[in-house]
Amino acid sequence: MLIVKRITPYWTTGCLVLLLWFGVNYPAWWLLYFGLLAALPIVAMLIMHQPHWKYEYLGLGSPMLMLVLGGYTFLLIQEEFVIMLGTIICTAIFFFLFQKNVSVFLFEPAKYIPFSLEHISTYTTVLASFYVYVSLFIFSILKLTRLRYIFIIALVLTALMVWQTFWIQKIAWAKAKWFVLVLSIVLTEVVVALYFWPVSFFVTGVTLTLLLYVMLHLSRHHLTNTLTRQLVWRYLLTGSATLTVLLATAQWNYH
Repeated sequence: MLIVKRITPYWTTGCLVLLLWFGVNYPAWWLLYFGLLAALPIVAMLIMHQPHWKYEYLGLGSPMLMLVLGGYTFLLIQEEFVIMLGTIICTAIFFFLFQKNVSVFLFEPAKYIPFSLEHISTYTTVLASFYVYVSLFIFSILKLTRLRYIFIIALVLTALMVWQTFWIQKIAWAKAKWFVLVLSIVLTEVVVALYFWPVSFFVTGVTLTLLLYVMLHLSRHHLTNTLTRQLVWRYLLTGSATLTVLLATAQWNYH
């Protein structure tokens, strides 16, 4: 049984690549592939489950779930083969690394590198957030659902991503709850504002992902008492410079 648990990251990643590839080539069956993709992280967590797990199912499963479903939604609107191939490879790599770190942490603790699970979880969440935010703007552009539902979904998923990041960092809920609430509301308000910007969903997705990344790291350092003036300036300057370059090079479509 231990062998099955250790090889789970490998066969589930293989299944992920096949499902994404065939899901893109046969988009008419998108609902079936959506269900199969959603089942992968759930099956992986059930195989690797521990008797004491409670919130672990949500905390470890949600990044992978949003990664694979957001990645598939992102792929469905792509036409460039290079972008599609790159997205599949990138999604598979992060999916595998996340599971592999969980597997090593649980079943091969002697080989586990301290804080590697926290780091890969954060970056998996960041990539998943890009997929999620881009997908939400695609839904709004294609008018696949009412606008208010887009904003509600953005609020719920952002709250889940923020909570999961603090949870994996072992930050107590009593300390993190107000940060989860405030960051989720702020980022949802940014979603509302960016909806009216005359830029592509790629630009809005990257903008929100960048803001989430900076706010998560600053909040995490504050909650763990490791925030310094140098860190604040580093994140603010890097984030501002990246955002400036992004908006300066974006194609603006005024009507």
